[in-house]
Amino acid sequence: RYSDRGKYRIIVLHSSMSSSDKDQRLAFEIPPKGVRKIVIATNIAETGVTIPDVTYVIDSARVNLIGYDYKRGMKSLEEKFVSQASALQRQGRAGRVCPGICFRLISNEMFDSLDKYSAPEIMRVPLNDTCLTIMVSFKESPLRYLSEALDVPRPDAVEDAISTLEHVGALSVFEPDSYDEEILDNAFQIGDLCYTVTPLGKLLSRLPLDVKLAKMLILAYIFKCMDPMLTIAASFGQKSPFPSGLDNENKLIDFRWGDSDLLPVHKCFKLWQECKGNNGRRAFAKKNKVDNNVLVSIERARKDLVRQFESINLRIDQKQENVMNTSDELASLLSSVLFAAFGNLARVDILASPSEKDRFSSSAPPVARNTAHPDKDVQYMCKEGVVSLFPGSVNYGRGKGVLSPSRPGNKRTQWVTYLEKMKTSRVFLRDTSFVPPAAIALFGNNVNIYHGERCLVVNDWVSLQAAPRTAVLLNVLQESLNGTLERIFLNATGYGRKETNTNKDVVDIEILSLITSLLVDSDMQQ
Repeated sequence: RYSDRGKYRIIVLHSSMSSSDKDQRLAFEIPPKGVRKIVIATNIAETGVTIPDVTYVIDSARVNLIGYDYKRGMKSLEEKFVSQASALQRQGRAGRVCPGICFRLISNEMFDSLDKYSAPEIMRVPLNDTCLTIMVSFKESPLRYLSEALDVPRPDAVEDAISTLEHVGALSVFEPDSYDEEILDNAFQIGDLCYTVTPLGKLLSRLPLDVKLAKMLILAYIFKCMDPMLTIAASFGQKSPFPSGLDNENKLIDFRWGDSDLLPVHKCFKLWQECKGNNGRRAFAKKNKVDNNVLVSIERARKDLVRQFESINLRIDQKQENVMNTSDELASLLSSVLFAAFGNLARVDILASPSEKDRFSSSAPPVARNTAHPDKDVQYMCKEGVVSLFPGSVNYGRGKGVLSPSRPGNKRTQWVTYLEKMKTSRVFLRDTSFVPPAAIALFGNNVNIYHGERCLVVNDWVSLQAAPRTAVLLNVLQESLNGTLERIFLNATGYGRKETNTNKDVVDIEILSLITSLLVDSDMQQ
């Protein structure tokens, strides 16, 4: 019945649609006489857009909300009932220019039991940036300061933020008896431990960005790979330039660069940017089926980021960017910086494919068929357990180099870094990139050497095979790198005693050059 386009025009409307999408435009157009327009919308239609000729609203009174699990450190997409305020907003979508009716698919008693308002943002998002601002600006314990807020966040949310800031390197932690009074005067205590803001923390607080995103850009500045990272950072919070839909499923693959879900955006942006004039750019977007408006927004956001860096006296000079021999080398450096900033890892395991019966059993772990070896499966394992990659990822079903046809029998372990975990039907990793093992050894936390087992253990669970001499060398290099970064952060913030030793500056440059070479050297990734 509803397939008759002469009688019905059915349109889907959601936030990930391109602004140039034909369906999105049709939602706002008045249909021909005798044609009923039916718009199936997410809560974007609640406040984000207004369709003037809506006569009837059918409200499910449900919404998908992104929450945050502080214990597991991951986002979750949960379906919940809306608040009364949201339901009234939905009701107001009907009858804008003519009489209208709203049908709610719940009883009046159910409506009366709904929360009056949606939970405020401070109650449902990570508080990393808020806590860092409190510590830098007010030199107070975030727990004490936020206890006086109108909506007091949960203590475990604040504790999670403190833990994240410590992991990022924005805070140092110590026992009160282990430091002198001068340091204790600039510290605050939570429980039995004291915390101080590090030079890196001071630097991060000066950028109006998520702390991990700010650290990513600062490290990209230091390792001279700022141009692609600016694009990646500018794309956060934007729609994807690759529109969703069956016709666009392979766009990420078309612009593939390295083994990363993030780099295709930069490749697409650079090709678009090289086109002459606005007409040339629009023609490129149309030909390649990418969203021109999103690319314009990314360009604008890049310029804002450059201005923010200049405001803290970090001037970006494109001429000083690292020049790599191949795009794969630059991709390795970029994925290393991503891991250094976000610190997330998953192991790639290659498994023999189970029988079809076992594959679809309810107890079977989530796996993906290896694209290079149909008789094998790929499984991704985090410290907390088995996870999945989104099927749209360029790395989905790939075990990079683990069982390469050109190197039969090669069973070296591979790792991916990712930006976030999200729980829907299962736990998924978003925005993955293969990361070289050298980066894990150099940027990981809690590195322990086990000479007898000929391995390094990083972050208490990541095992990397290494000869004893290599393991010791990597450990020494990590200490040297940490010292170099500490001096750079000190000089950038003027926090504490500023280093002015010219010889150390030369050594720091040499150390960064050596580390860069290790990260992009394919032989070191064995």
